[in-house]
Amino acid sequence: MRRSRFSDDEIKNILREVEGGLKPSVVCQSHGISVQTFYRWKALFKNHSGMIVVRLRNLELENIRLKQTVVDLSLDMRTIKVAISKSPH
Repeated sequence: MRRSRFSDDEIKNILREVEGGLKPSVVCQSHGISVQTFYRWKALFKNHSGMIVVRLRNLELENIRLKQTVVDLSLDMRTIKVAISKSPH
């Protein structure tokens, strides 16, 4: 998953600017994002104050780390098995 260049707090602040009365197109242009991105963020953060989104992102990152750990351990286990099979008894 590609990580956003904006933190969750920055996204919330951008959404608040529009709630404060600015036009979405003006806010998007000033922050260098597309209007589509703005509305996607708005849909993600609207009902849950962003807490579910933050939790989901943290779980996805943890899942990636755990998968990498499994790959590393599998590689270590294969290396050990090869070394044991080649060692003279």
